[in-house]
Amino acid sequence: MYELPLDRDEWYKCRDDRTKRIDGARGFESFSLGVIIDSKVESDFSLQVMALTSLNILARWCRKITIQIPDTTSCLPNYPDTDFLTILNNIMKGADPYGEFTFGRVKDVNVDQILVIGNVKESTPKPYVWINGCGWIAGYGYNTPTVPLPIKERNNPVGPAFASCLGVAEIFRQAIGIPPSTSYSIWYSLYNFLMRTNNPSYLVNPEYNPEIDFGRIHQVGCGAVGSSLDFFLSLTDWKAELHLIDFDNVSVSNCCLLYTSDAADELDGVDLGGRRI
Repeated sequence: MYELPLDRDEWYKCRDDRTKRIDGARGFESFSLGVIIDSKVESDFSLQVMALTSLNILARWCRKITIQIPDTTSCLPNYPDTDFLTILNNIMKGADPYGEFTFGRVKDVNVDQILVIGNVKESTPKPYVWINGCGWIAGYGYNTPTVPLPIKERNNPVGPAFASCLGVAEIFRQAIGIPPSTSYSIWYSLYNFLMRTNNPSYLVNPEYNPEIDFGRIHQVGCGAVGSSLDFFLSLTDWKAELHLIDFDNVSVSNCCLLYTSDAADELDGVDLGGRRI
């Protein structure tokens, strides 16, 4: 087990440095979140993509998260027949080794906000943010009913991943004291970007080719964009000989992106024993 040579206060000071450079980005340090995941998650690729993506990003800034999810086996590429809760726990702890991440029932009185992933029928007194997506379609909303979607294109992570980013962005806005001014539901198709609607049935959602072989790729740059691309590629069945090229060191401040704490190898001249990409 990798041991981070920084105590809790030092870790958060370095990890949150980039975030706090943004004017108004304060208050998220004490924000607590409950995440409720659709009980169909065990057999639904889209739900697992949304859960994994959302919690990976959330753990980069939210220090206290409770996750309500049934025992689940992964159906994601590269994680076959693996306990999904273990995958989620590992990715969150990799993002923040000092975070308070627990699995159990979400009680609205114990959290500042709730994120619902998928279609959850149980009611909660607290207005919540919801996300849903499948195929090329992504949707999110606040204080409106979640919308069930048919399972289509089991191997397409594009819509579910975008829904996750939209939902986490809304949660972060609330964490820094910018609540929504009204209830809303918004849906997009990532296939053409031409339409924004409150009804997903109007959107284009064509078939997806899960078996593309890109051959040899040289990826120059593994920062925010490059590392995000690599993460989402790992959720597909696409094939490639991928060469990653970047001569920068990974520092603790990069852990607000998609790197883990054991990848950080530089902090103010201190060698943290990680690796160079």
